[in-house]
Amino acid sequence: MDKNVSSDFVAIFEDIGFSTDYSKINYKAGLSVEYFLKNGFSLNSGVNYSNKNFTGTFTCATCLSISLWGAETIELQFIEIPVSIKYYFALGKLNMYADLGLINQYAIATEILNRKYIISGKLGCGIEYNFNPKLAFQFFTEYNNGLTNMFEESDFKLQTISLGFGLVKKI
Repeated sequence: MDKNVSSDFVAIFEDIGFSTDYSKINYKAGLSVEYFLKNGFSLNSGVNYSNKNFTGTFTCATCLSISLWGAETIELQFIEIPVSIKYYFALGKLNMYADLGLINQYAIATEILNRKYIISGKLGCGIEYNFNPKLAFQFFTEYNNGLTNMFEESDFKLQTISLGFGLVKKI
């Protein structure tokens, strides 16, 4: 589950854009692969589908904040390829980890964006419970912060906080 915590106004042109309502809960789903290095470190990647939808009201900031038309759902959908490094704190069957990396985001089915590729930074942590040497359960949280602008005319960047879980099959 992703919660969008980006700015309250998305400028499309200088003073024209969307006032935002991020009450929608978004999600991402996908598969990850992890390659264990030495001393508790691992290299991670994968592929995810994510949506970052929100409600926007098209407004003109210099026109006394007049709404130009009613609220509408702004649909932002991405194929994401995260690349990160994790560090595990081994505690027997229960492991804790920290995760740091980048997310390559490719926009799909999105009419409003003029940039189809953006990059976000990722900082996360989680807990992994090992049922046995081949199967585990993970619960994690992460903060994603846009590093590149989503629009050519605006400095708007995505910011999300995520809570999630996963089943881990070790080979």
